[in-house]
Formats: sequence, structure tokens, C-alpha cells
Amino acid sequence: MQNSGGNRLPSAVTSVKKSRKGVEIERNDSGIGSETGSILTLPSPTASNGNLRILAICKDCHDTPVETKRLSGDSSPGESPYCRSCFRKRSERKEIVQELYETELKYGRDLRIISDEFYTPIQTAGLLSKDQLDQIFLNVGQLIEVNVRLSSSFKSAITNAIGNGATADEDLNSVNVGRIFLEIGEKMMSAFESYCTRQVCLH
Repeated sequence: MQNSGGNRLPSAVTSVKKSRKGVEIERNDSGIGSETGSILTLPSPTASNGNLRILAICKDCHDTPVETKRLSGDSSPGESPYCRSCFRKRSERKEIVQELYETELKYGRDLRIISDEFYTPIQTAGLLSKDQLDQIFLNVGQLIEVNVRLSSSFKSAITNAIGNGATADEDLNSVNVGRIFLEIGEKMMSAFESYCTRQVCLH
């Protein structure tokens, strides 16, 4: 879809025209042919170097207008397709996904240090019996197994999100955290239940 100047408009906008009140934007919410939704009348955007900016609708909330690019054919890159609120939410969610993955990696590293530097040498040297080892180190092997699977699932999801070329998801919005935990939830609960119930209270 193009405006009267021949410039291509964002997919959410079918036309942009000036009026006395400001700029009228005709929305195509259905995405089907020429069917149009509501017409928004917005205050005239501030011109920069004589170039008027196109306003579109936020791709997430589908409600708030956002600036996308210049009407006059300026080749400068467009603005974010998301409003400030949605952009902030995306940024915060991305940080949480990254933190979950990085925390799991660090936890796995600590578990392997316990296993490789303490459990295995003590077991190999025969310094403690199996019951004593199990009482001290509990189910460290099971915890490592769960950690490896969870870390791998996060890594795979993040890699797939950012590695899709033109459709790359830099915000990691397509990483389904809930699904990852549901897929491994039963084994994770079993491992931590065993760990917690086998704790010995020392007085």
C-alpha cells in the first residue's frame, strides 16, 4: 500500500492524509484485501528537515501509534515498530530469558565441580562408603542430568530465535519459557523433591 507520494506504507496502515486536525491514518486490522478498520486522527507529527513521518500501529498491543519511517522517501532506517510500553516489556522479557539461561549454566558448572572435584575422587579413593557418599552428596548425578537437559533446551530455543535470517527474533519473544519448563517439569520436580527430602538436619 502506498501514499499519494508513492512511498510504501506499513502493513497496518492503508492510507495517510493530512487534515485540519492533523494526520488521518486508515488502519487495515484484518489484513485481508482492501477491508479497512478504524480511521485514527492523530496530531500532526513534528517535521524533521521538512520530512513528515509515517505513523503506524504498535505490532504488539495493536493500539498505540508509533513512528516508522519518513514519508518523503528518506532512506534512513525506520523507528521501532513497537510503542514504548511494549518495547520496554520486550526488553525486560529478553533480560529474564537470558538470566534464566545464564543462571542455569552457572548452576550446572557448580554441580560439575562438586561431582568432578569431590564426589568422584572420594569415591575412587574409597574414603567413604556408598551410604556416606549418598548422605553427603545426595542425588547430585540426577541434578546434573536435569540441568544439562534444561540448559540445552534454553540454548536450542535461543539459537533458533536469533538464527532465522530475515525473521530473526532478536528480542527472544518466540522463546517459550513455559513450554521448556513443562517439557522437563516432571523430572525436575522429582530431582528436587529427592534432594529436599533427603536433607539431614544438624543440631
